[in-house]
Amino acid sequence: MRIFSDLNEIKSAVGTEIPDGLHVNDHLVIEIEDGKKPACVAESIALHCR
Repeated sequence: MRIFSDLNEIKSAVGTEIPDGLHVNDHLVIEIEDGKKPACVAESIALHCR
């Protein structure tokens, strides 16, 4: 199994409930060995607190 992650975007969370936080978007792909297509493709959206 392999997991690939690309960081799509990081931006300030000013104007939200956590003004000193960060919005982080990741693109994830999970592959299984010898698979012809990915087992999972997902986008992760998170709000990190400082």
